[in-house]
Amino acid sequence: MWPTPAWQHAAKQTCWGSTGPRWFERSRFGDPTTLGTRTTLTVMCCAARAARCAARATRGGRRARGTRKPLPTLKQLREKLKELGLPSSGKKADLLEALRQAVLEAEDLLEPEVLPPKMVKSGGDGEGVHPVDTKMRSSWQAVTVSLEEDSEVIRPGDRVFLRAHTGRYIEVERDRACARWDDCGGWQELVIEKSPLVIEDTDPTLFHPGDLIFLKAHTGCYLEVQGEGSPVQARWEDLGVWQGLELAKKDTDPLRVGDILFLKSHTGLYVDVQGDGVQARWADEGDWQALTISR
Repeated sequence: MWPTPAWQHAAKQTCWGSTGPRWFERSRFGDPTTLGTRTTLTVMCCAARAARCAARATRGGRRARGTRKPLPTLKQLREKLKELGLPSSGKKADLLEALRQAVLEAEDLLEPEVLPPKMVKSGGDGEGVHPVDTKMRSSWQAVTVSLEEDSEVIRPGDRVFLRAHTGRYIEVERDRACARWDDCGGWQELVIEKSPLVIEDTDPTLFHPGDLIFLKAHTGCYLEVQGEGSPVQARWEDLGVWQGLELAKKDTDPLRVGDILFLKSHTGLYVDVQGDGVQARWADEGDWQALTISR
């Protein structure tokens, strides 16, 4: 019986690896390089076919990985532009460009504002001015800057006046507080302060509802409430428990000129004005307890 032709045996011995064809090893017919022309052509055809298949698979994988999301339809574009309040008529290319411009404008609005360099005089033998620093101002910083520039905000150390519901201002004569005149004079002037011994989680340069305040009269003594129902007096220069008054307001904004406030003493009772007298008798935030702050 005749043996299997060498070219068929070579084709059967050809293997395929992960990166392409792998040539068969030596067989009983000897070195593959010594095989006939027909065998060599067959093996080369198999290798070429395998290479084409591998290339196809590679292109397919790249195509799958690089698949782009389809563009929106003309109807979707028009609906989106209508939602944004933009013109929705025209060609698809024009609508895409309009949408792209709208996105770019929105990104520009979100960019932080770059402040110009702060210029200061140069010291030593230098002349002129030079930039110190360039800072980025974001939205929350803009709010802080607006409060710093607001002249209506009440701050520690400001001289203020408290007007009662009667239209008269709280004043201090000797060591007693009362409300007899509608004047804003020296007796009615009060310095609003914070105690350095009181730790609060709010801005120390502002007064927020819940902060403890101290009111110093023209005599150098602070308004105080000794006990329940006792009159408001000003006898000592201490920043103690009797002198601390908790600020209350109807909103949560910092204290400003013209705000209506309530002062709660350590007894839990609010300062009130009845007639000429100033005392702390009830735990109410009513008309008698309402005080309008001015400066």
